[in-house]
Amino acid sequence: MKNALEWIQEKIFPEPKDEDLFPPTPNLDELPGPYTDRFSLNPAREPSEVLGRAGDEVENGKGGELKVIENALEQWKNHGIPLLLEGESGVGMTSLLQAAMPLLPEPVVFLEDKGRITCREELLPVLTQAMGAEKAESLDALAHVEPGAPRVVVFENVERLFLRRIGGYDLLQDFLLFVNATRKKVFWVVTINDYSFYFLNHAIKLADNFSSKKVSCLSADKIKAAIMKRNEGFRMMFLKPEKLSRRYKQRLSKMDPESRQASLRENFFGQLLEFAGGNISRAIIYWLAAARGVKEGIVHLKAPAIVKPQEVPLEELLVLEAVFLHTSLSFEEVEAVFHHSSYNGRLLLDRLLSRGWLYPRSPRSGVQEYQVNFWFLHELKELLKNKLNRKIS
Repeated sequence: MKNALEWIQEKIFPEPKDEDLFPPTPNLDELPGPYTDRFSLNPAREPSEVLGRAGDEVENGKGGELKVIENALEQWKNHGIPLLLEGESGVGMTSLLQAAMPLLPEPVVFLEDKGRITCREELLPVLTQAMGAEKAESLDALAHVEPGAPRVVVFENVERLFLRRIGGYDLLQDFLLFVNATRKKVFWVVTINDYSFYFLNHAIKLADNFSSKKVSCLSADKIKAAIMKRNEGFRMMFLKPEKLSRRYKQRLSKMDPESRQASLRENFFGQLLEFAGGNISRAIIYWLAAARGVKEGIVHLKAPAIVKPQEVPLEELLVLEAVFLHTSLSFEEVEAVFHHSSYNGRLLLDRLLSRGWLYPRSPRSGVQEYQVNFWFLHELKELLKNKLNRKIS
């Protein structure tokens, strides 16, 4: 039953009708392919597309990461120190590195995270290609190969070289020894996600092998600018949000249609930016979830409801953490991680998939793996921090 205060409010301030505040939604056309392509999560290729990363000023280690890479290159020339970039998944590290390619001296080899590397036999040909060699019998032999001229090698997602199990660090240790043996002739730029960095720093002091830099989250202004750049050429119409308070509806009822749209726009971007939390990938998927269709060059946007994960059993949290640590895992790898555990990792992974918390990534070397859904990235990370007492920033 309604309490007395609510009853009085309804009598004195009746709730405005939706049809008086929001125009009827027309029959919308689907978002055209070229439009959705603008909001692809594929890495940006040009420096001009990496908004907020190209500044010359570097203050307190934040922003201007293209300049950070240039400075790290100069440090390598003088001291042979490799660079480790760590950052949150989806924050734009691959885009940053793609944009940095024209700034780095040739030859540059970009070892993207597209193939599985689970043993020395798989790592050796990858590094042989990176060194410009025809063949090598072992990593030790390859380390003595002279590439002819100093080169740049970008190795993406180094966390794929370990699996959290007995003996699971051996391959990563081999790679670190190889980097150290070749650091005078190769400028190594290695990336890692923030959760793996936190774990491996505690486990094997990973950062001691590099000059490590954090790829920061983007500011609200830069996130908004990146979204608006992608939406160029389309006007915006804001529909009734999924959640709308009585007080806000009262405010909207006192505005003319133009002012109402301006207010809805401000409210929409406030929710988008809060959800993104500086992560451009989360901003993009929020926009696509909100875009209901187009009509005559106008994209119609409806702020989606955000449902946060609540209580999660400990066994599911442990599987989630394993996925966070490795960026992505296959069913077989989850079974290997939990081989000596009473938990059935495969069944738990299936359960997380059914909730939408994980999603299938592009297969690597023909094997399907699963990673955290960006839609739940911050919320699930917060659960791990609070429930498992992780101190990751």
